[in-house]
Amino acid sequence: MTNQALKSYREGYVHATEHKAFAQSDVGAWSWKSNRTSIKYAIENSLIDCQKNNKKHEAEYPCKIINIDGKWVGER
Repeated sequence: MTNQALKSYREGYVHATEHKAFAQSDVGAWSWKSNRTSIKYAIENSLIDCQKNNKKHEAEYPCKIINIDGKWVGER
């Protein structure tokens, strides 16, 4: 996670309302969305925004969801 993404995560995302998702690519593009009508829309919206920021690298380093509603993807 880049310093800018980490700052946004700590100062905004963790305090945001439910139905939120954080997306990031391995080259540093990122986006998060919150206060959506469902987790599905939070995921879709954050991925779309991340992909816009990652146009040059999306084919090789795609944006992925790394956090949903405060839980890291892969956590149980």
